[in-house]
Amino acid sequence: MIERAAGKRIDPKTKGYFCFSLNSFNNRSFSSDIYHITWNIPSSPDVQERLVQLEEYSERNLILRLKEYRRY
Repeated sequence: MIERAAGKRIDPKTKGYFCFSLNSFNNRSFSSDIYHITWNIPSSPDVQERLVQLEEYSERNLILRLKEYRRY
C-alpha cells in the first residue's frame, strides 16, 4: 500500500490532480496528469523531469498515517 501511494507523482505544469466528489464516492475523477514511477511512467523525458511528489504521499507521512489508523 505504501509503495502504491508513495510512487504517485504529478506534473505541476499541467496541474494533475485526483479528487473525490463530496456527494458520491463513486463519482470520482482522475486527471491524466497523475503518474506512478513504477506503473505509469510518462513517455516524455521532459515530463519525467518535472514530476513532483506531494508531501502527503511521502513514505514518511504515509507510515505515520497508517500507524495512526491502526491505533483505532
